[in-house]
Formats: sequence, C-alpha cells, structure tokens
Amino acid sequence: MSPRRLTALGAGFLLAGLYLALGACAPTSGARTAVEDYPAIHLALGDIRTDQPDAPLRLVERIDETAADHCARNGPLLTPARHRTQPAYCIDGVRAELVRSLPPGLRALYDRGRAVGVAGAAP
Repeated sequence: MSPRRLTALGAGFLLAGLYLALGACAPTSGARTAVEDYPAIHLALGDIRTDQPDAPLRLVERIDETAADHCARNGPLLTPARHRTQPAYCIDGVRAELVRSLPPGLRALYDRGRAVGVAGAAP
C-alpha cells in the first residue's frame, strides 16, 4: 500500500488521509529488525479542504499536533538519550519527516501556512 493516499472530490480536494510509516523497509530475512518496531504515524487530513482559505494554517496545525502527540507517546524510542531533555528534538524530527512525505501540492500548502504563521506570530 502506498504511504500516501489522497482522494480528489469535486472542484476542491478532500484529503482522505496520509499514511506515513517511518522506516518503510521490509526485512529480507525472518529476523526482526528495529525498523519493524518503529511506531507508524497516521496523519489524518480528511477534513482539510485545500480550496479553503484556512487550509494552509490548518495543515500546519495538524502536522504540529500529530508530531507532538507521536513524540508524547514514543519520544524515548525516537530520541537519542543525549537529547531526551529537549522535547523539541523529537517533535522537530517527526515534523520534518511528515513534511518530507507530503506530495508537492500539499508541501506548497504547508509552506504557505508556515509563512503566514510565522508572519502572524506574536513578538
């Protein structure tokens, strides 16, 4: 199954969901690998319509929430010991993986949302 599953409906795109399995390599033998034990991330985007004006910010928020939630549940597994006192280390890494997995159109939407979010942030 493809890690990206998108469905186009009508004039706008309704995102059915994006699945990202970090470490998507299949083992070549019967032995278990660390990759098999790596927790999968589900990025639910079904309610974000790309034709809506708030879509870029909603996409940024959803990715940030998903990364924070995933790290809250799996931080010790994902974060090297020397960085475990820095919660942002895990969140930044997971966020980067999620953004890298986006198709080009959604990546552009995300980039617009980040630009608006940074410009609109309080000093």
